[in-house]
Amino acid sequence: VMLSGIGLPPIQWMTSPFWNFAAASITNIWLGIPFMMIIMLGGLQSIPAEFYDAAEIDGASGWQQFRTITLPMLRPVLTPAVILGTIWTFTEQDFRDLQIWFNLAWTDPDFLAEEPLKGLVDKGRDFIEADKQIIFQVHREIIKGVIPKHKELQDKGQIEITTTPYAHPILPLIYATDLADTGDPNAELPRRFSYPQDAIAHLARSVQIYEDHFGGKPKGLWPSEGAVAQEIVKMV
Repeated sequence: VMLSGIGLPPIQWMTSPFWNFAAASITNIWLGIPFMMIIMLGGLQSIPAEFYDAAEIDGASGWQQFRTITLPMLRPVLTPAVILGTIWTFTEQDFRDLQIWFNLAWTDPDFLAEEPLKGLVDKGRDFIEADKQIIFQVHREIIKGVIPKHKELQDKGQIEITTTPYAHPILPLIYATDLADTGDPNAELPRRFSYPQDAIAHLARSVQIYEDHFGGKPKGLWPSEGAVAQEIVKMV
């Protein structure tokens, strides 16, 4: 109304991304300054003056005092203040939209181009809880199709699949922790541990899982983190 009275067009606060962000930021700063000032003042008053006196004797500059004394001592106060400021700034709708955007961003564009995810992409914002369930259902379907698709491609001869020890352990270290000396003679090691049977069990379990899903024995093995040792070759 005030802008119209002087011949200026009204500002579309909630329809323009720029003005939406500007309005939210200015409002949050205006509301948050008194709270933050009280929090900061209380935190500063709790820092013993002797700390600064000692720092000056040591020749610390103002920046060094801020970095090594003020900031660390204020951290217990700043952390909850920032968390509360974030909670007060964002609404439940904002957090829900962020959750949807996050999950959509981690989804392959091919799936985003098809329904039902395309509808969520087109919607853009103001999502509801049911929209999250739509994404989760699509993600579950994608995950369920990973192994069957790999089996299909392997059966056609288009890809080769290896396996890895069950639970992805570092086999040489299960066999004997002192095998780490081979790669780094100067490494600090814990008290020696050795359980070769466990390494064998991890290999056998991985082969069994592979056979259950792909209908045959694996033709290759990728050691966990590429960790190899002569002692485990005979197990493979």
